[in-house]
Amino acid sequence: MLDWLVITHGSTAGRKAYAPLVDGLCQRLKARIGLATLEDLQAEVPQAQRAMALLLCAGGHIAEAEALAARAQARFCGAPPAELVAQSAVASAQAAFGRRTAVLFLVHDWQHCEALIAALYAHTRIFSYPVIAAWHGKPALARILARWREEEGKPLAVQPVFVAEGAWREGLIAAAQQAGVELAIGKPLAEHETFLASLAGWMQEVG
Repeated sequence: MLDWLVITHGSTAGRKAYAPLVDGLCQRLKARIGLATLEDLQAEVPQAQRAMALLLCAGGHIAEAEALAARAQARFCGAPPAELVAQSAVASAQAAFGRRTAVLFLVHDWQHCEALIAALYAHTRIFSYPVIAAWHGKPALARILARWREEEGKPLAVQPVFVAEGAWREGLIAAAQQAGVELAIGKPLAEHETFLASLAGWMQEVG
């Protein structure tokens, strides 16, 4: 039996992208940790003592994650708070780019990430030029980038507020090419020590 089952948005085909997350948490917690995605709702899942939903923009998916945890016979511990995610994203961006760099924080969408966006607005004020944008929804990402080019005309660093690599990177590159903006794209959260340490600490508290 696993100590923890981590439930993510990612597709079953994209499990490899979450390897840094699982490996990092296993090392920090000295625990047996498995991964399940929302696509596994109809598949067999391993049994676990506890389960958590690593859904940064949960929307209506928390109920699905809880159902998946029940199938694993695991105690469901919910999702990490938006404050933890926002603070980790800000710390990661500061370490990668510095405070004086123009940094765009990219979330999944506007509609389902309200708490995360509010936390980002509160914590990104330390940067000289903070920008928050969403991969999906309006205003469209390409439009935000085009406005940046018109008003600022300078390169832009990007801190993805995503757990792992995925289709968001290709979408971001396409939007930047359409807008004519030069981007320096950072690593997703699971590849930053700050996020892994904070997430492991939260798991110890709730577990």
